[in-house]
Amino acid sequence: AGLLFRSFVNLQRVDPGFDAANVLTARIDLNWSKYAKGPAVRAFEEALVDRLAAEPGVAGVAVSNASPMSQGQPNTSTFRIDGRPLGGGHSAPTVDVRAASPDYFRVLGVALVRGRTFTPFDRDTANVPVVVNQTAATRYWAGASPIGARLSFDDGKHWATVVGVVGDVAQYGPAAGATPALYAPFAVTTFSDMRLLVRGRADPLLLARHVGAIVHDLDPAQPVTDVRTLAQLRGSAIATPRITMLLIGAFA
Repeated sequence: AGLLFRSFVNLQRVDPGFDAANVLTARIDLNWSKYAKGPAVRAFEEALVDRLAAEPGVAGVAVSNASPMSQGQPNTSTFRIDGRPLGGGHSAPTVDVRAASPDYFRVLGVALVRGRTFTPFDRDTANVPVVVNQTAATRYWAGASPIGARLSFDDGKHWATVVGVVGDVAQYGPAAGATPALYAPFAVTTFSDMRLLVRGRADPLLLARHVGAIVHDLDPAQPVTDVRTLAQLRGSAIATPRITMLLIGAFA
């Protein structure tokens, strides 16, 4: 029981890589038949972000395909680094691909290590700007700066350029550890399942009704689900170890 308690305390002390205070999250899975094309998804996302950002009490709004501390599975993909051929039996490098709107890293308080993050003008699908996390930079560039490196996910048909490096985020819970991750601008991805992140100036749950009202105004048939604070998501991520510790402690 003592060992479990110490492990649980250490789990609570793990730096998640983001600031969970005053952040509301919500799930918006767009109807795939109505929003089958990229322009329709982008139009909805931009209208939603602009409307929410204008609300009193909102300090920032962002959209991604997955919230931190989510219970989903990594969107893992292999890639190729320009000028670095594979050989000697080495497998292709892999990253967890995530989508992020321009304000994503500021809303979450994710540290920028070097380079830059996204801007509203990052829409070039011919040469997509991407951001990698610290774990990916360390693993695949061995201490050198990855800024300017070109990556391809389709064997050289299309290329993306690394423009920034950010800190690691505990995407799948504090016990999962950091994995190599790559962020692409949400505007150039094909994701139609949105995870809304709204940073409030006070209690973020007070913004929940505004989120529902604005989404309903943009599309009356579009549901909003899983409305929770980021702090609640973080608490859920360590709920199982907490219950285990309490049960073993009680029996002890």
